[in-house]
Amino acid sequence: EWADKKKASSLEQDEYTKYLLAPVLPEVTDPKSWWLEPTQRKSYPELSIMALDVLSIPAMSAEPERLFSSAKITITDRRNRLGIDTIEAIECLKSWLGKDGTVAFADGAVDMSSSDSNEERI
Repeated sequence: EWADKKKASSLEQDEYTKYLLAPVLPEVTDPKSWWLEPTQRKSYPELSIMALDVLSIPAMSAEPERLFSSAKITITDRRNRLGIDTIEAIECLKSWLGKDGTVAFADGAVDMSSSDSNEERI
């Protein structure tokens, strides 16, 4: 078992070293596509998985920031004792209800604009 782990770690190190020693290709403009190519996936199987994991991380954090701003509005001085489950439920409902009066469902949307405003329901 120990020999297998040592062999695996040396293969990973060799894969990284092999990548570092490879010539630089200046014409690569889309790194994600490059790592998805069968040649790269075969040459660097573990490294390509790691690279795709890193390249798949969204560059913007706008949605989480929007969520925190919305939660700040929800948790006022008068609502400071709300439990985390309640806050989570409120934020989910606000997200699902949306500003346009439609409720987002997996199989479509339902128009809720004929009833009271979204804020009054929450």
